[in-house]
Amino acid sequence: MTPLDSHIVTRSRLTIPSDPPEEVEVTWREVRSSNVRRVGWDNADNLYVIYHDKPDTVFAYMGVTRQRAIAAAKAESTGSYINQVIKPHHEFVSFEIGGTDG
Repeated sequence: MTPLDSHIVTRSRLTIPSDPPEEVEVTWREVRSSNVRRVGWDNADNLYVIYHDKPDTVFAYMGVTRQRAIAAAKAESTGSYINQVIKPHHEFVSFEIGGTDG
């Protein structure tokens, strides 16, 4: 069993608020982190992050490959990986959602 298999992995559809709204399929992974609750990725090279302190907000980082998103999810410190590897090189947007608990 790989580390990715040892955590809850789910798939869900996420509506991106744009004009018109865009719906994407996101693979989510629960992570053990003091800052990050979930990490997700889609097939269009986007990373999605939900932080513990903002459970109804998704941060979408553009241009992050699936491999790099999985690396973030599997990192010893997911928050540090995102801060050091993702944030300096990728633009993001954030938007409110509901129902992230389930």
